[in-house]
Amino acid sequence: MNLENLYLKLKHWQLFLIFFLSMFILQIGMIPTLILSKEYNYLGIIIGLFTGLGVLLFLGWFYFIIKGLDKKIENQNLRIYKKYFLYLLLFPVLYLTIVLSVLPQGFTISTEGSTVKTIWQIFIIPAHLFSMFCIFFMLYKAAKTIKTVELQKKVTFSDFAGEFFLLWFSPIGIWILQPKINKFVA
Repeated sequence: MNLENLYLKLKHWQLFLIFFLSMFILQIGMIPTLILSKEYNYLGIIIGLFTGLGVLLFLGWFYFIIKGLDKKIENQNLRIYKKYFLYLLLFPVLYLTIVLSVLPQGFTISTEGSTVKTIWQIFIIPAHLFSMFCIFFMLYKAAKTIKTVELQKKVTFSDFAGEFFLLWFSPIGIWILQPKINKFVA
């Protein structure tokens, strides 16, 4: 079974457990890492890698919704999936992995001062904004794909706003949307 089918055929409770138990375990595992990170520099890399893996697991759901359900859209003109969506998935993962590996304690940029040098801010701020764009764009396209598969017609944001917010607030949305996705894939 490939990864796409696995994501789309998992039951809502299985997906919830994978996402939120992995994040819980990650948080518990990072506590000693953060405490010891001043003594051991390489622990930041561990934080970055685990966070990147968690984000990849979660954003992979959006990606596979778009890619997998796009095949269920009968009208070729309504198809949503494009190959560049893979880059939109990987950019936030790489961004978080790199930033948290280099700055495991986090960073602050405000009008009162900053914990990172100005040269880093030149890279961090646009990368952070682009990462947020990637996440919201994937969320938008995943919601649009779900509703397009359901209605098999061109949809506007008002048609799929419910799906958009359910994906955004995924701890609730998983319970409502994943059974619907399971029906489309079956």
